[in-house]
Amino acid sequence: MIYKKEIELLKQNRLEKIFDVENLEEESNSICNKTCQWMKNNNGMTPNKRSKNKNEKIYGVWLAIRKNAFNGGNKGVFYKSDLRIAESFGYPDLFKNQNFEKESNEKVKKICEWKKTHDNKDPTQISKNIVEASLGRWLINRRMNYTGKRFYTSDQKIAESFGYPDLFKTRNCEKPSNEKCKKVCEWKRLHNDKDPSKKSKSSEEKLLGQWLSNHRQAYSGGHGHFYKSDLEIAKSFGYSNLFEIRNIEKESNGVCKKLCQWKELHDDRDPNKKAGGEEGYYGSWLCKHRHSNVYKSDLLIAKSFGYSKLFIPRNLEIESNKKCIKVCKWIKTHKGKYPNSESKNNEEASYGRWVGTRKKASLGRKETAFYLSDQRIAVSYGYKNLFVPGRQSRR
Repeated sequence: MIYKKEIELLKQNRLEKIFDVENLEEESNSICNKTCQWMKNNNGMTPNKRSKNKNEKIYGVWLAIRKNAFNGGNKGVFYKSDLRIAESFGYPDLFKNQNFEKESNEKVKKICEWKKTHDNKDPTQISKNIVEASLGRWLINRRMNYTGKRFYTSDQKIAESFGYPDLFKTRNCEKPSNEKCKKVCEWKRLHNDKDPSKKSKSSEEKLLGQWLSNHRQAYSGGHGHFYKSDLEIAKSFGYSNLFEIRNIEKESNGVCKKLCQWKELHDDRDPNKKAGGEEGYYGSWLCKHRHSNVYKSDLLIAKSFGYSKLFIPRNLEIESNKKCIKVCKWIKTHKGKYPNSESKNNEEASYGRWVGTRKKASLGRKETAFYLSDQRIAVSYGYKNLFVPGRQSRR
């Protein structure tokens, strides 16, 4: 039965429930409507049956089956009512098989026209401009297939007609790659041997991070070409392992161990992410891991140092309350004198800075939150004006 073949194909994609057995044509019309509407909302783009988006995947699978039926395949019947719906949306060729050569020719023309209006520069795949990035990715793919069976000679003729006979020839990328490798190594030296991040907000760091990520994939046998000269450059900077795929868990374990050792040397206090240097790095790392998944190995390392609660997010209000109690007790032992942030005594200066920060918070400053529980604690000790701006020394 024809219907069973359709169901079997859908089962492969776990989408067998999209058809109603009792009225296949009506159900097909319904999905045709939804598919066309989806295409309209996505600038005429055809849905991909391998998409991670559930709706797009459903429409893509359905369309693949309908195309097969329309073009005389053996996977189902084709309903003329579906074609009428597609035509009403302005997609009369929706069920026709793609003419890949024709589409490829159109893309070549667009690239050549783009180059003409951009000083003969090639479109780049990392551009923020969606059109340029799309053209750049396509051109790279065509260059990789230039000597293969999937390359159309008609594309070469079009490129020549625009004056770009070498459009599909692979560029000598070794020299620019070597230059980029040097920049990555120099960047690492200036940033405590840290790798540049491809997710950085800094455009320079982001580009270097993307380059490094791509070349690590190529080095391990993945997509792309790796130059031995890049490895020699990395070795000359002392980064012989630069292109090896990072063991993120192992690196995390190393940082966790150093962080715990740092805490032991600093009275078990947490590092401040706003501090500079080593403390700032550990503080940022800890803050990030408190709000994301943590490796079990990191938890075991923390426990071995006696910090079993290291990755539990801090309760800032409780911490503030504890500090408030300490400040109030300090004031009480100093006959009602409020702590001075400029004192040479470290403890007094610390309490003074904390009170100053709380006063700013009480005025609604955005730097930090003000907790009414702190005010209640201060009142319970008899210091109701503790957080009132301008009250410097006595209650």
